[in-house]
Amino acid sequence: MKRNQFGLIHKMILGLLLSISLMVSFSFAQGDDPIAKPDPKLLTPNPDIQIGYSSKDANDPFYVNIDTFNFQAFPLLYGNINVQDPDGLGLPVDSLTQSDFTVYEDGVVQTDMFEVLQIGGGGGYSLADIIFVMDNSGSMGNEQAGIETNVINFVDELVTRGIDFGLGLTRYGQSADSGAPLIQDNGNLTSDATYFKDDVWQRNTLDGGTEPGYQAIVETASGFLWRPGAQRIIVIITDETPAQGSTTLADAQAAVSTHNITLFAVTTSSYYTNFESLVADTTTQIIDINGDFANILNAIGQQISGTYQLRYKSGNLAADGSTRTVRVEVATSGYTASDEVTYSPNSAPEIQRTAATIALSNSGQIANADLTIAANITDSVIPGVQGATLFYRESGTTTYTSLAMTNTSGDLYEAVISGADVQPPGVDYYITATDGVMTTASPLVTPGNNPHQIAVLPNEPPVIVHTPVTSAPQGVAISISANVTDTTNSLASVRLFYREYGDLTYGETAMQLGSGSLYTGQIPASVVGVNGLHYYIKATDDFGVSTISSRWVDNAHFVSTDGGINISITGPAECVPEISFSATLTISQ
Repeated sequence: MKRNQFGLIHKMILGLLLSISLMVSFSFAQGDDPIAKPDPKLLTPNPDIQIGYSSKDANDPFYVNIDTFNFQAFPLLYGNINVQDPDGLGLPVDSLTQSDFTVYEDGVVQTDMFEVLQIGGGGGYSLADIIFVMDNSGSMGNEQAGIETNVINFVDELVTRGIDFGLGLTRYGQSADSGAPLIQDNGNLTSDATYFKDDVWQRNTLDGGTEPGYQAIVETASGFLWRPGAQRIIVIITDETPAQGSTTLADAQAAVSTHNITLFAVTTSSYYTNFESLVADTTTQIIDINGDFANILNAIGQQISGTYQLRYKSGNLAADGSTRTVRVEVATSGYTASDEVTYSPNSAPEIQRTAATIALSNSGQIANADLTIAANITDSVIPGVQGATLFYRESGTTTYTSLAMTNTSGDLYEAVISGADVQPPGVDYYITATDGVMTTASPLVTPGNNPHQIAVLPNEPPVIVHTPVTSAPQGVAISISANVTDTTNSLASVRLFYREYGDLTYGETAMQLGSGSLYTGQIPASVVGVNGLHYYIKATDDFGVSTISSRWVDNAHFVSTDGGINISITGPAECVPEISFSATLTISQ
């Protein structure tokens, strides 16, 4: 994914009449850090996060705004920093370099893995999660057909541009459930454009009369499983006031702030004021439902060119829930401006499956026998865990069944999949947990598309015999090999996944079969950087049941490079990556 694709995302959304200013949060799957505790609260930000905007004095050469700040991959932290010239139109300051930026955490300069890159200037991190909150009331009849055409064209353009997207839909205002929000697909996002256009979007109706828009925003923000590192966009489309029902504007404001949402309202001019406090820019993020918005392309281009992505590793590795203050300072041409944000790590539910549950995936289970799925779920911040849900389906099917998990003792939650649903070739499942504000999942990222799997007899899961690579020289490709077999029938694929430490997404390649059952693949030299890398092997049988070499994706193998030293690691066993280290000590006199 190229950094200039950030610009493509925005231009495409503008073409949909949904102009989006670039406010991207960055993170990657927890459990990846080779030094500190891998905190698995990945899918939602801390409710205590506060973003303040620096003063905008027209006499100043420029001002700094921390548009978004994301601590989901703590101790790695990511932010989007917008630098603008306030003179007149607020022109972007687009010629800064990393040396112009300094970041402080609780007054201490942060230098570990510190990086600043301008969006639009080369390869990098670009994920976009876009959720449409669609008014399904009868009054939308005239608008809905035109919006559908634009949405379909927009999704097609996402595919054409190669954007890494996740799409979701919340319906509200329909006759069912008296217009209450209906989150589609259990809050799972999809990257399947055809499925979204032909299935998800077609669920919209025109048969209701009560439209609780603020409630829809609140439930969408907390109810979807956002991907780590994704730009979080909610687009609400309505021709009525959102102030219906008991949910207030203040509730919607809190949800947008808590979950780091960039919101866009496509509505009639009569209701602009209902959304003004929910957006950063009322001229580009509140749009007339029947208007022409091509003229805001230049405004979006200016926003992009003045935005910088920042990353650093906190010098305080303790995930202790303390409130920390981060200040980003920009100094250039004899002038300095700054902005601040506070965050508090370790404040979302953590899900750790029990050893017995993990072991179910190691061999085929008996058909028609109940399966108990159990996990220890904790949350160190009040109000704590409010509930957990198990979702499961037969492997190869599309629809999940949900079961509320029971808190049987202490932090242990359990649910039983009835033997009637335990059928070959296998069972797919994932777990979600909520504290009433935030929702997390296991697996951590897109669990509906990448669930845990249990083979059911007579099907047995593929077997991977692999000795992990633990260290390698920088800048040199790494050869990965494994003996992979399937005793039931045949293998459909064996693939190698890899990413440099700090990257958001995995690259992948097919592994090639050599002699016997030996498969080989290669991690490109470009991925073998100074900070190390993660990889895993995934073998899938002809029934769609897979085995992961590291047992599950969140537990990827870690490779240190050129003497990188990893001293210790603590935290839930399920999220601790397999890590070892090597070091070379040279003493000179």
